[in-house]
Amino acid sequence: MNNKRILTISLIAAIVAVVLVNLYVANIRGQYTSSPVVVLQAIHDVPEGKSVSPSDYKKVALPRNLFAAVTSYAVTEQDLPVLASTPLRRPLHTGDIISYSHLSRTVQEALRDTIPPGMRAISIPVSEEGSVSNFVQPGDLVDIIATLVTKDQVVTKPILTTVRVLAVGGEYSENAGANPNQRGHYGTVTLEVTMEQAERLVFARDQMRAVMTLLLRNPKDQAQPAATPAVNGADLVSR
Repeated sequence: MNNKRILTISLIAAIVAVVLVNLYVANIRGQYTSSPVVVLQAIHDVPEGKSVSPSDYKKVALPRNLFAAVTSYAVTEQDLPVLASTPLRRPLHTGDIISYSHLSRTVQEALRDTIPPGMRAISIPVSEEGSVSNFVQPGDLVDIIATLVTKDQVVTKPILTTVRVLAVGGEYSENAGANPNQRGHYGTVTLEVTMEQAERLVFARDQMRAVMTLLLRNPKDQAQPAATPAVNGADLVSR
């Protein structure tokens, strides 16, 4: 009798262990397939001074959450026009993920010199719908709202208001996208912020995993918007 009981307990324990392992594997697989960012990996060496062509790299999809340190500085699929027209400032080696540090210094200097003293530049990810269908362009003013999830509540509220856009993807010229029919697609925007504003954005982006939406403003409208209460599900249902 005792042997049967021990055998039954062992069988149940084994089944539970298998279920837990399968759940763990499914969770890891979900992390690797969620929110992918397509980056570019060199398939052979490319010398300094040469522009990168499609035959020099392969596309690799990385999960944004697991590889944030890489995807934050990498040249992405949306930045291909910049990559094709910019010579390398340092050699590209086989297996390297192509980043903006590989590109000509003139690209970085032009953006750097547009930042006023006391301000900083920071990039955040955006989708097409989160960037007003990619109508947001360098030089625009935007407000930023996000849905924030905490242990106790879920609310949608403004994060920052009246923020200047320095660049979209790899385009920093204020003339970029002047013709709406020729605007390019991009996955990031670079914003001009104070240190305090940068802290708010980084916390919302990295710790709260907030998906941020840009609200495009008329450039003549630089007034601070009136404060509004945060919106939650109960507000929508009750209206």
